[in-house]
Amino acid sequence: MKAFLKSNSQIVPAKPCSDGNSRRRFMRIFGSSLVLGVSGLAFSNVHADHGAASNNSIPKKLMGAVGHVKGDYPENFLRSFYNGQPVPADALRKAQSESWPKPDVFYEIHALDRDIEIAPGVTFPGWTFGLKRDGDRELPLQGNIPGPTLRCREGQEILIKFVNQGSHPHTIHFHGIHEYEFDGAMPEQFVFPGQEFWYRFKAEPYGLHLYHCHSSPLKHHIHKGLYGVFIVDPDPRWGTRTPAGKDSKGRIQEYVMMMNGFDTNFDGENEVYSVNTAAFYYTGDRAIPVRKNELVRIYLVNITEFDPINSFHVHANFFYAIRTGTRIMTWGDEAHMEKNKHQFEFTDTVMLCQGERTIIEMKFPHEGMYMFHAHQSEFAELGWMAFFMVEA
Repeated sequence: MKAFLKSNSQIVPAKPCSDGNSRRRFMRIFGSSLVLGVSGLAFSNVHADHGAASNNSIPKKLMGAVGHVKGDYPENFLRSFYNGQPVPADALRKAQSESWPKPDVFYEIHALDRDIEIAPGVTFPGWTFGLKRDGDRELPLQGNIPGPTLRCREGQEILIKFVNQGSHPHTIHFHGIHEYEFDGAMPEQFVFPGQEFWYRFKAEPYGLHLYHCHSSPLKHHIHKGLYGVFIVDPDPRWGTRTPAGKDSKGRIQEYVMMMNGFDTNFDGENEVYSVNTAAFYYTGDRAIPVRKNELVRIYLVNITEFDPINSFHVHANFFYAIRTGTRIMTWGDEAHMEKNKHQFEFTDTVMLCQGERTIIEMKFPHEGMYMFHAHQSEFAELGWMAFFMVEA
């Protein structure tokens, strides 16, 4: 991190130049091959004249990181869901002592300060959420960005023990419907270092939600990494979502993708963009494998700070975008699809502001490597670039 900042400060002016060129414009003009190259990220150097294309001399791998980040959290996060069951005895006793409804789901979440590698050799001093207990199952406590994906069913009673092991006051604010005292947004609801707080609410409405710290200053606590995904599956009486297909390893093709960015020199503008924190992670041999003609479902959430919008674009395909996940779509039921198709967006690009989310559902009719990325060139070139590998 220090090396990155030192190198960055040598080539990026701290204040706008006299001709009005900002640091961000400088980065756009000279590209990530220069700016991100000093941090361990780089595009492959391509030196080609007009005749190069005809003799096949252009390298096939034109983008991606040099090397890999350590660890496989982005790979695990993509497919990990926690259902918080069964509820342990101490959580049941706490609910009884407070005269709360009997909980159906329990989590113990801690806030932790931890350095996170966001690109090969580039670490970010993060504030993180870590899952200590998932129901009565105890887990190795290690905070990460994003925090764990919590998943439950509509109508279930949720109980969460929050412990602040960080260096600043934090909270957990859940999107959804709940009572004021468990909102985690007001100063009197801040949880100071060394303290704990219990959140209680009924999971509603069904859909794709998120949670994040709501301490002040809000943009600082979100940007530093205190956020995660919260999925509420619909009550079966409303219908059920069509099961996603399976990849070549037998894994369900349901993926969580959190679009985020990182201001590595703390000037109020992001230098690195990504999906699930690590720039260019799902490229090369880490492309996401999916099966041809099998349903792919993506839980897409935007939490990017300092930029008003972020976006998702897939190449050579179209998808249904189910905003906030609050509608049910049934693949394979042609009558249902025909009757309700006007309720859904059918597109190849979706744009989201911070906190906005959508469920993406699609099938790939052809095999091969298919790119997906932010359809903002700067974001894509600075890390928000990935691939699906579609297999027969």
